[in-house]
Amino acid sequence: MANSTANCGMRFFLSMEPPKELAQRGHRQLTAMPWNVLAHFRAATGLEPNSPKTTKPARYSSKVNALLNDLPRDERSVVFAVAKQAVLHLGAVLQEVGLPYSCLFTGQTRNQSQAALQEWKRNDKSVLIIQTGAAASGLTLTESRKVFLMEPLEYQEEEEQAYARCHRYGQGQDVSVKCYYCPVSIESRLLEWRKESSSKNKNIVYASLH
Repeated sequence: MANSTANCGMRFFLSMEPPKELAQRGHRQLTAMPWNVLAHFRAATGLEPNSPKTTKPARYSSKVNALLNDLPRDERSVVFAVAKQAVLHLGAVLQEVGLPYSCLFTGQTRNQSQAALQEWKRNDKSVLIIQTGAAASGLTLTESRKVFLMEPLEYQEEEEQAYARCHRYGQGQDVSVKCYYCPVSIESRLLEWRKESSSKNKNIVYASLH
């Protein structure tokens, strides 16, 4: 459907006479895009085809922006992500915005993991980013009461385990968990399937991104 729509749009622009006052040249990166289609784009936006403004991606994704908006600045928090690359990316984002953080992910040595955990515990305003499945069994994170999941996990039990990392003996406050998901996606379908097959964990808030 998406390819069909894109092809219709391409044929529409190709059927129109391009603005004669604009140069007949293509894009050095989008080489498959006909020059006359780009001419219509330049006429509408006033931008050159190789302008940085046309190729620069959005600064952060909707999930990352939502996380940055929700992260507390005055207490520790924990973020879970499935992919190692997502953990590293979130670390780079937090460094860019000036938030202290530590990371736990697969491939670290035991000493590296322990050092990252101790660094997080020393800073009472730090964020601990954990790759799902990389945390050692029995890991206790009662220093935090805020947990964020960057996506729904495959099994609800995994989400409950993430909650239980902070909700253990020694935790003197209520623990909250927020899970981000994209609407009309495999993530939303997974949550719909769960509604039919199992009970919902009332401790986890599922936040749809618009």
